[in-house]
Amino acid sequence: MPGTAPHPRTLLRLAASGAYPFGRSAAVVVAHPDDETLGATTILARFRRLALVHVTDGAPRSLHDARRAGFATAAAYAAARSAELDEAMALVGVPVHRRRALGIPDQGATVAIRRVA
Repeated sequence: MPGTAPHPRTLLRLAASGAYPFGRSAAVVVAHPDDETLGATTILARFRRLALVHVTDGAPRSLHDARRAGFATAAAYAAARSAELDEAMALVGVPVHRRRALGIPDQGATVAIRRVA
């Protein structure tokens, strides 16, 4: 039916086959930086009008992951994750201005659900 969006699995299957019309717009909402790069970066790069939204900053406030990765603060860890994402997206031609971050602390989206909605 014209004007309806395909199911996400259908979209990815079509994209992988090269059959999807990539001139169309797409919005991808993921929990935190790296979900899209692990899942579909090369497919996302094909969209001319892409909006990429990260709900969380990818840095849990417990600092366990941050310290294990060599960071003293959640802010430093979040900044590093953001920079890594920018580099990964640049490699496939997705400009930084197509990305939006809601800045919710990682593992805190459920607490901030009203803000997210």
